[in-house]
Amino acid sequence: MDCPIADGVCRVTQDTETSAVLTLGLRAEDLFAIANGDLLPMQAYTDERVTVGGDIGLAMQLLDIFNVGAASVPYLIPLLQADDIEIRLYGLEALCRSGGRNAVPAVKRLLNDPDDRIRKAAERALETVLARALKTPTAPNPALDTLM
Repeated sequence: MDCPIADGVCRVTQDTETSAVLTLGLRAEDLFAIANGDLLPMQAYTDERVTVGGDIGLAMQLLDIFNVGAASVPYLIPLLQADDIEIRLYGLEALCRSGGRNAVPAVKRLLNDPDDRIRKAAERALETVLARALKTPTAPNPALDTLM
């Protein structure tokens, strides 16, 4: 099955000649729940209601389609503890997109990660969250106060 997205439209067609860059496995009702905002994509993933094969980075980009926000933070934080470095990197990227300031303590722990790529990504993630917080007036947040 081929599912190209262009001009805001997704067309699903049967395609047996090309190999998939990304495969997603989920029940139709879960897809509709995600599209309607009743189920967070990361919650569906951590609850094993969605399986991902292939390019995980591309799967993370799909989060933008579903306008994933700060509510996804509790489901993204466990990705930061994964053994797989790529999963940790994608978790950091998704946390940056979500604007989840509640993730700051978990991201700060990655500043001491043994992998240099993770440490640098954690620095960028904290800079992004902090920059967003300074632009957006919010209630006091103890997690951000520890950064300043």
